[in-house]
Amino acid sequence: MEDELKKRNESLKEVARQLSELAHQALAATHQLAQDRPVGNTSFLRVLEATYRRSYGTLDAVVYLSGAPDFGLGNPSMILTRSIVEDGISIEYMLAGDKEKLARQFQDFAYVQGHQDNKFLEDTGLDQQPIVQASIKDIEDNYKKVRQQYKKSGDGSIFRTWSGIDVDGMLRLISNMDLPNFKASDVASFTRSYLSGNRKTHFNPIDLAVYLDERHLHMSYAESAVSALAVGLSVYIRLTTRYIDEISHALNKNLYRNEAKTVIEILEKMNNLDFYDVNLDQLNK
Repeated sequence: MEDELKKRNESLKEVARQLSELAHQALAATHQLAQDRPVGNTSFLRVLEATYRRSYGTLDAVVYLSGAPDFGLGNPSMILTRSIVEDGISIEYMLAGDKEKLARQFQDFAYVQGHQDNKFLEDTGLDQQPIVQASIKDIEDNYKKVRQQYKKSGDGSIFRTWSGIDVDGMLRLISNMDLPNFKASDVASFTRSYLSGNRKTHFNPIDLAVYLDERHLHMSYAESAVSALAVGLSVYIRLTTRYIDEISHALNKNLYRNEAKTVIEILEKMNNLDFYDVNLDQLNK
């Protein structure tokens, strides 16, 4: 058993090394893309721009954490990958529907969140300063303008999320649409990664149990690091191609072709990696 565990750990180290190198290449190739401010004023492009820029920084952090000695920060790296996965699902959900309408709905939900924060401040008696009160008034005025679109048809209560459904619900809707750019393998990868990331993000008995067994804990570190790199990088590449397509469409120019070519090549290299006895299906179960 000890020999098998040692063999598996060595295999994980090699896979992590190769994935980390590919992630570095992807980040280097897309650095300028993440810094540029495209001239385009559609709501969806603005949301995608912000999402992409955040995902760039998140993947950079995943690479850093996954490279810790003995994968000691492997589990936190998977928590960050869960954030990239949620970004990816949300963008795919918008693309599968009326992307402009959904993007505006997402943006306007900021006033709903601001209203909820204001209610908390009011209930706790915090921040009664004049400057805060002025800000609260502005938020409340805008909340009154947008709140109708977030009311449930049944009891009239306000949605808890911008879309009215959670990320799991978005993923189910997308998977049922049989989209050409969102295959069964994509659904499986997104779902497993999202669930795994959730367990590590929240106070969860399944995830906490590994911290009571030293051997399982170190294996969990290693598997999480590899999974975080593989899933985080693949979703980031997907976001990259979506972002480039959207910029090119908005400006009616064929832009960032070199970046697109590079990340697709990196994705192909990922698919050709020798995972030995390690593969993404195993890691995400």
